[in-house]
Amino acid sequence: MGWRAQIVKNHIVYNFLFFPFNSLTLTKITLIDLAILSVYFTVTFLVFFISSIKYMWILSFILGVGFFIAQLFYSVAFVSVWCFFAGLGSLFIYYIITQYNKTAN
Repeated sequence: MGWRAQIVKNHIVYNFLFFPFNSLTLTKITLIDLAILSVYFTVTFLVFFISSIKYMWILSFILGVGFFIAQLFYSVAFVSVWCFFAGLGSLFIYYIITQYNKTAN
């Protein structure tokens, strides 16, 4: 298909052929790449800031920080590290749901 995985310095590296997950293409970003990244960023992070559910903005902050840490420090293994931070965000989703259920009752 369009990818394969390998272990590099104790991280899983997915060799994607498309942006925004292919960190190796960051030196030649095209207008289409920026459009894809903008849509991905909007759907993944900004949408939580307009939610009426309490604490969703914190989830967006956690995911955003994880995204930038993964890109800045682990760009070669971005997908693997980004999934780790998304997993941490999932734990916070559990907290949000339990708090939401407490206030609903």
